[in-house]
Amino acid sequence: MWNSMTGVDLALLEHKERISRLHEEARLVRELRQLFRARVGAYVFIRAEHPAQVIAQVRRIRGVVKADALQGSSEAIAVVEGASPERLEALIGRIKSLPGVLAAKSKLAA
Repeated sequence: MWNSMTGVDLALLEHKERISRLHEEARLVRELRQLFRARVGAYVFIRAEHPAQVIAQVRRIRGVVKADALQGSSEAIAVVEGASPERLEALIGRIKSLPGVLAAKSKLAA
């Protein structure tokens, strides 16, 4: 009888540990979902000597969703996203520092 009690106790302990691990995994999944949803977006208006060349560089930057040169002008526009305002600001800083960029202004997307 003692052995069967120990077996039941062990089974209950394993069951409780498994439930605890499942709760922890569920919490991690919720946190990851929150991180992916909490992205910050902005439009970056770029003035450049050769917009098409600058946009080719901008498109290679991680976090750039879309970038296009505007026909018949020295301007281009990029849509960017970052995981936080700080990362977004760093991304915009990278765009501003590209060769050929004369000026860049950004507006946060609502």
